[in-house]
Amino acid sequence: MAVYTPVTAADLAGFLAGYDIGHATSFKGVAEGVSNSNFLLDTTKGRYFLTLYERNIDIADLPWFLALMTHLADKGLPVPRPVADRNGVALQTLNGR
Repeated sequence: MAVYTPVTAADLAGFLAGYDIGHATSFKGVAEGVSNSNFLLDTTKGRYFLTLYERNIDIADLPWFLALMTHLADKGLPVPRPVADRNGVALQTLNGR
């Protein structure tokens, strides 16, 4: 199972309030994967993946990886684009992750 950190509907609603991606219409854990908690999120404005990086990830590395993903998406490569919150910040914390 690839959902190590659970997220309740209330947790998710509070988290999404910081973004301009609409309200959740469905939210489901993704079984694939080995080291992070991954969720498929449908909102009133689109479909997203939410990844909670677990303890085996060095948090100091995450800004570099998010910048790389953004750069590759900007160049047209088929990679997920990190979504920034209303303040322009893509890296956030949810349930300690």
